[in-house]
Amino acid sequence: MSSRIIQVLHVEDDVFQRRLMAFHLSNIPDYAFAICGVESEDEAVAKFRKGGTDLVLLDYQLAEGDGLSCLRRLRQLDAVVPIVAVSGVAPPEIATELVRAGADDCLSKHELSSAALARSVCQALARADAFRRRTVTTGLDQLLPIQEQFDRICRTFAAQNGSEFMARLEEFENAARAANLTAGQVQRLFEAACEQVPAAGTLSAKRLLRPVLLEALLRLFGSMPAGQR
Repeated sequence: MSSRIIQVLHVEDDVFQRRLMAFHLSNIPDYAFAICGVESEDEAVAKFRKGGTDLVLLDYQLAEGDGLSCLRRLRQLDAVVPIVAVSGVAPPEIATELVRAGADDCLSKHELSSAALARSVCQALARADAFRRRTVTTGLDQLLPIQEQFDRICRTFAAQNGSEFMARLEEFENAARAANLTAGQVQRLFEAACEQVPAAGTLSAKRLLRPVLLEALLRLFGSMPAGQR
């Protein structure tokens, strides 16, 4: 049986690392990987936007651009295509941040092996395949009620949170940028603020206000253009 051909977008600015990744990919059975290499965030987004990519291998540290920002931009274009991040930076907080931003997995360059890459890539491809199969079998009758539920959520939020709410978010964003706050510091500020807010029935303040934290983190550390916020 012929191998399944996977179109890979490899975002990496180091020639040695590109060759090493190609070597590891060549050792994965049942797949043949056609690799397109780009060196910068903007190149990656431009190539990805054209379509046809089955898998993205993304370096966290880029000379031109930022791996985390690139990841978020790619996820805005496609929520399903597997993205495996690779980082030479050791702290586990980096891996957690990348996964939260939409990476299927995050691998350390220092511990990378053909077996580890194969496991990560195969699992990511399998998840994407399973999602697409479920999407195909989900009929319109099932999607319409879900769409209506989401519409109600959006209308409720818009009705209860107007321009004053957005203005306060803008003020917080400006102050946080001026103070060069880290994501961890924002998280701690959020937790402190939640202690001052009473629970809403069975919902804790943290659960109730989580969308505020997510919006603040996206504004400060994401890549969404200001005009689209």
